[in-house]
Amino acid sequence: MGYSSRKIDDEKKAALIEAAMEEIAANGIDGASYNRIIERSGLSKGVVYYYFENKESLYLTVLDEVERQFLSSVGKLKLPET
Repeated sequence: MGYSSRKIDDEKKAALIEAAMEEIAANGIDGASYNRIIERSGLSKGVVYYYFENKESLYLTVLDEVERQFLSSVGKLKLPET
């Protein structure tokens, strides 16, 4: 379904994204367990499901965050004109 319209607290979001990145890096997106991500984050299932319907919606948020961090680290890339 995609993103939740609910705004997650920055501290909770950071913990959840960190846990998701670790789980996905270790097991790939298909092998990653939403329950293990929740457990690693230290948040309750209810809190996580309030913000993200499923692993895929969380994964989209993780991708956005990785892109944001990358671009803030290296700046915007200029494409060659030719």
